[in-house]
Amino acid sequence: MVEPDAEPAEFDFEGATITGNTVDGAPTGAVFFSRLTNGTAKLTYQITKNNKFEVMAQVGRKWQPYRTASRYVPLESTQNQDSMSLIGPSMKYLSILSPRMTFDASVQRGGYWWPDVPWTSDVRKTDLASMSQGLELRAPFLDHHFVEAVVGLSPEERFTEPPKLLLERLIPELKPLDLFGRKKRGFNPPLRDWLARDLAGRFEGLGARLADATSRQVDAAADDRFCASYLHASDQPGEQLLQLLILDESLAQLRALAV
Repeated sequence: MVEPDAEPAEFDFEGATITGNTVDGAPTGAVFFSRLTNGTAKLTYQITKNNKFEVMAQVGRKWQPYRTASRYVPLESTQNQDSMSLIGPSMKYLSILSPRMTFDASVQRGGYWWPDVPWTSDVRKTDLASMSQGLELRAPFLDHHFVEAVVGLSPEERFTEPPKLLLERLIPELKPLDLFGRKKRGFNPPLRDWLARDLAGRFEGLGARLADATSRQVDAAADDRFCASYLHASDQPGEQLLQLLILDESLAQLRALAV
């Protein structure tokens, strides 16, 4: 006896809205849903009246967007799950030894493949998604004319000291700025000036506000001592101080939304 292959079953599930995630600036949250597709095949062969052999395999696919999404993760930083699973092929042998006894033996395998892909391939959103994970994308040069021109340069032109003097010759009006002779500089914001001047007023009552907002999980006195000790210190931990202000503002916005 042979059973025909079953038709693949496909289901779509729509779930709750992800609070804080919006699609293309829409005021409502993104709808979280899953799509499940499963296909099953089974073959049964009756060897004799009391013995039969079965082979079964099942392939499943799960597609689900906005993995890792939450009110603290922007939609552009989420990923789509597109996973495959496999049960089988499994083989089973069944034998009826007597009216009161049977014997069966089976062999089975299974596994899954679970890749996560970016929610979007848009360049701007891809950059946001990568930077939220502490990564910075580097796209290759796709203009083969440019690549061929650079590869065709002599080593003396390509590898200069200081580096990139070829570019300096292309923009002679910027030579007085000595852009290619300077050491590489970062893009760190002027936190010390911001904290000491523009944001100084936000430190007043900060400890009490954080203590109230966190049900006393933050010690108000310890927070105020930390801010007073380091706000004007030479070794100021600017990022930590700024994080306290961001936490204060975030909790205040969440309380406002809950009203």
